[in-house]
Amino acid sequence: MEKTTLNTLLSLAEKRLKGLGYQLENVDSFSLEFDISEVINLVLDETALEEVPARLHQQMINLAVANFLSSRVFNGDIDDINAEKAVKSLSEGGRSISFAVDAPIGERFEKLVNQKRAQVFDTLGAHRRMRW
Repeated sequence: MEKTTLNTLLSLAEKRLKGLGYQLENVDSFSLEFDISEVINLVLDETALEEVPARLHQQMINLAVANFLSSRVFNGDIDDINAEKAVKSLSEGGRSISFAVDAPIGERFEKLVNQKRAQVFDTLGAHRRMRW
């Protein structure tokens, strides 16, 4: 894994988290970098490629951010999720997903995270190479 790829993805992930309203703290740096490294390794293992294609950066950021936020919630580091900013529905390409507005915020958050994780694996197939 190239350091420039990691730095690029780290910068994009920080911007993505800011856009979602999460205020990064110094203690978050290691966890976020770890999650990004984990996603890079996952993509390289799943695709059998030597380097990460730039076309996958957005999906990788979504997965790393989803993993990061999930672990923060699981550890109790995020105890209040602002439901006013919560996404009610998403449409991307031919897919559309609606989140139950009446469901508890934790349930909606989990559904969003799972949907972002699934998108990565849907995209990886187009980049997979055969191993001999």
